[in-house]
Amino acid sequence: MGQSSYAAESYAVLDMAGDVREWMDRLDLPAAHVVGLSMGGAIAQELALLDPRRVRSLVLAATLARSDEWFRDQLRAFALIRRQVPDTSAFFDAILPWWVSHRFFDESERVSWLRAFLRQNPYPQHLDGFLRQLDALSRHDADDRLREIACPVLVMVGEDDCVAPIRYSQQLQDRISQAQLIVLRGVGHAPAIEDAGQFNSHLRTFLTALKTGGQGF
Repeated sequence: MGQSSYAAESYAVLDMAGDVREWMDRLDLPAAHVVGLSMGGAIAQELALLDPRRVRSLVLAATLARSDEWFRDQLRAFALIRRQVPDTSAFFDAILPWWVSHRFFDESERVSWLRAFLRQNPYPQHLDGFLRQLDALSRHDADDRLREIACPVLVMVGEDDCVAPIRYSQQLQDRISQAQLIVLRGVGHAPAIEDAGQFNSHLRTFLTALKTGGQGF
C-alpha cells in the first residue's frame, strides 16, 4: 500500500505473490525467510507455491488456507462498514474490537496509543483499493496445494483472534506436513502490535533453530 499505484481492475492473491517475486528479482534478493500476517500470510503461501526457490521458510500468522463462506461474510461486513466510514483511520477505529483481543481494551492507554498511531498514516488507502484487496482475499484458496510446500513452516495465531480464528491455523498445520503451530496467549488478530515481545520471541526461536539446524541464513 503506501504510495503504490492503484490497480484499475480486480486481481488475485496469486497476482500479489507475483508482485513480491518480481520485487525480489528487481532487487536481486536471495531466497528469504518470509513472514506473512493476515492477508500477507495468504500471499506468502502463494509465493512459496509459485516459486519455492524464493522461500527458505514461512511464518504464517493470523491467516488461513482458504476463504470459506463464514470468512467471506466477514469481509463483506468490513466492506459495508468501510463504505459507510470513508476516513481510513476512522474505519480502523470502528473495527478495532475485531482486530485486537478484548484484553487489549483493559489498558486504556494502549488503546489510545493504537488509535493515535492509526491516525498518523500519511498515505491512507483509497476505498477502491481496500475493496479490491477484500475481493482478492475472498477468493483465496490454497488448501488443496499446501501439501506441496516443503520448506519449514511456523503457524502462529492469537488465542483471541476473531478475524482468523484458531481453527484456520489448525487447518494450515494439518495441510502442511512439517508445520508447527503456536497459539499466542492473550492476543487477537494483531499479535505483532498487541504483544510484540511474545511474537518476536517465537519468531526468533524458529529462525534460530533453522540456523543451528544447519539450514543457515
